[in-house]
Amino acid sequence: MSVEKWRALFCPMPFVSPRGGIGTKRTLAEYEAWSGVNYHWQVVHPETLAGKPPPAAKSLGWEIEHALLVASPLEVPLPKLASVDKRPCSSIYLAVRDATPRDAAILRLPPAQYATLQRTGWKLTVRYRQAPLSIVVWPLLASGEWGNKYEVVLQPGRKCRRLREKRS
Repeated sequence: MSVEKWRALFCPMPFVSPRGGIGTKRTLAEYEAWSGVNYHWQVVHPETLAGKPPPAAKSLGWEIEHALLVASPLEVPLPKLASVDKRPCSSIYLAVRDATPRDAAILRLPPAQYATLQRTGWKLTVRYRQAPLSIVVWPLLASGEWGNKYEVVLQPGRKCRRLREKRS
């Protein structure tokens, strides 16, 4: 049971609520900085590797400071939802993934919010381990099933271009 709880906390994404079982004394990011272990990205602070006691990091951006992760601003153009899947959907899963493939950013939006974001473009800063990055748009259909998955490889560091498109 403890392994399953660990997986539920640290494997799906880097954002866990206190109700998930980690308490309220510090956030997951604060705990990772204190311990020197980033569970989502599976990177370890040099102080922790050297066997030094916590706290390991002085800031929450220790993975970037030690070049274990890269931070990059992105402006991601999103496709119109009808071009991904014409069937009615209840929500849309959006993710920027790196080559590992881990989620560098993730959103789950209702169709109306997705349409607004599609018009303006998704502007964000992502942290990732290994390029290339890709955008995933995956609607959850009103029937409860997943719709067509849309994935495009991105080019970080400047306004994203579509390099390769993959649909499933």
